[in-house]
Amino acid sequence: MSHSHAPSLVVCAALTLLLAGCANSTPAATSTPEATATSSPTPEPPAVAALVVGGAALTAVDDAGAEIWKTSYTADPAEVVATLAELFESAPEVVDHPGDESCTPADTRASWGGFTISYDTDFLPEGQLFQVLATTPAVDDVSIRTPQSAAVGSSFTEISSGLPAEQIGQEYEWENGVGRWVDYEVAGGAYSDPNATESFDGSLPEYWGAKARLLDGTVELLMAPTVFVSYC
Repeated sequence: MSHSHAPSLVVCAALTLLLAGCANSTPAATSTPEATATSSPTPEPPAVAALVVGGAALTAVDDAGAEIWKTSYTADPAEVVATLAELFESAPEVVDHPGDESCTPADTRASWGGFTISYDTDFLPEGQLFQVLATTPAVDDVSIRTPQSAAVGSSFTEISSGLPAEQIGQEYEWENGVGRWVDYEVAGGAYSDPNATESFDGSLPEYWGAKARLLDGTVELLMAPTVFVSYC
């Protein structure tokens, strides 16, 4: 008896074609999610640790002494007051001071406690537009000091250390005790001895900078810029 194999051959051929098709197929491409850009946090600006009252400029520094902001006394007083209001995070008290007939000139004063910007006054070295007056060692967390780190409350030794004799005034009797001026940083001009007629002709020399007033051996005021020799 003979057997036919035709149906088996057809099935095998169909299976072969099916497997070949599977072998040649490629998987569908998958999309890779795009990387999401991450923004770095903006670094906080350095905090102001101190205002340094120098002979020619007022400077804000951080804890390490690095300069953050600096202005000469020839800057626009309104801009300086606005910057300090941001620094102290408070508006100043602004008062028009009438002055008197002695040695207290009329001016406008913007004050944060014992730290004052005085402007609109004629009692300044030539070309200077405002003056710093400090009767406090700090405003909140911001200390007020000289370039040599002396401040209101410092001793005579601390404010005068290393200065030449012509920058250290003589003691005098004042209304509340023994007063003294120390010219702690010269910004311009040259020293003229007011007691020597051959070197002092009676006019006001352009010898100016920053000075401190002491009472009974302790600093009570920092002032800059100011003339060192005057009739007051």
